[in-house]
This record gives sequence, structure tokens and C-alpha cells, in this order.
Amino acid sequence: VATQMLESMIHASRPTRAEVTDVAWAAMGGTDAVMLSGETASGAYPFAAVETMDRVLRRVEAHQWSHGQFAGLVHHVLSAAQELRDEDAARSEAVSRAIAHLSRELQVRAIVVPTLYGRMARLVSSERPAAPIVALSALASTCQSLALLWGVTPVLEPAETLRDPELRARAVVLEMGLADAGQNVLLVYDASAARDGSRPTVSVLRV
Repeated sequence: VATQMLESMIHASRPTRAEVTDVAWAAMGGTDAVMLSGETASGAYPFAAVETMDRVLRRVEAHQWSHGQFAGLVHHVLSAAQELRDEDAARSEAVSRAIAHLSRELQVRAIVVPTLYGRMARLVSSERPAAPIVALSALASTCQSLALLWGVTPVLEPAETLRDPELRARAVVLEMGLADAGQNVLLVYDASAARDGSRPTVSVLRV
């Protein structure tokens, strides 16, 4: 959502009730990212505007978590999945739902997704898992597009480091401070884009 959602904060230190409601409804509707423009580019209270938006979004998402409302956001077919055959789309979406469930049941510290074009990372993000998603890609354009997705931190990786995804997954979560030794992470292969006909797979790794 890219509008001046807190426009009154260009000149005022507090937003209007209507503006707060707009930000809240963006989160309730499953928006991946929200944006400020004039509030931070030329406004008198840029830091307060960012802090206000962050506070509203965190409270709304906390409410969604506690009331199980994220489940209602994910019963749609993502446009990215439309590129796949129907069978592959259904399989990938089922895997992404399972990943979200596993992230809660196992209380994993991160979900690592090696991906070329970001398709599986998008599907995992859409299910609102209970752990940050680390998308590893050798393409800068993929990392740029994934940066806007809910819960996703893209990491640009040399292609050779992705040849051993388990080793790299453990190293990355340690480098980023997401997990300590002995804790679990999920590794999700973006197999929907593979040329060898393989299927999406999920592994539980102990760091």
C-alpha cells in the first residue's frame, strides 16, 4: 500500500483516527508492505510518523496472532502460483501451509528458502508463518522484489554457496543472529522451479 497513509503527520505530531484506521485495515487485509512518502520526505515529524505506523501494525498483527485471524488471509491463490500447472500450484500451496504449521508446532527460529526467482518464498510468506523467512538467491533482482514481502529477509548469495543449502542455511541463521547452536530451523527447497522434476521438500535442521 503506497499512499500517504499518515498525511496529517506532515504538519502534526499525531495522526487522525481515520489515518490510524487506514493503517490498521491494511494489516487486517493481509498487505505485505506499507509506505510513507511525504511524511518522511518533507514532513516535520518523520521519525514520529514511522514509529506511529510501526506501533499500529505491531498491535494489529499481535491481535491477529492471538485470535488466529491469519488463517483467513491465506485462502487465495497467489498470482505467482498461477504460473505453475494446477497440480504443481496445489502441491506448492499445501507445502507452504504445512511449513507455517511446522513453524508454530516446532517453534523454529527461522525458515530458510534457497530460491532462484522467489516463487516458494512468496508462497511461504503468504501463509504468515511464526518465524522469519530468509530467502537466499543468486539473483539481485529476486532479492529486490522479495524485500517487500511480509516476513522475508532476502540475502544475495553466490551461486556456488547454494550448492550445499543445508550448510549455508545453518551458517546464515547464525550470522544473522536468528538462531543459536542446538535450535531448529526449517529448510525449504524451491523445487517448483527445478528442471529435474523434483517436488517441494522441507527439512528440519538443527543449528
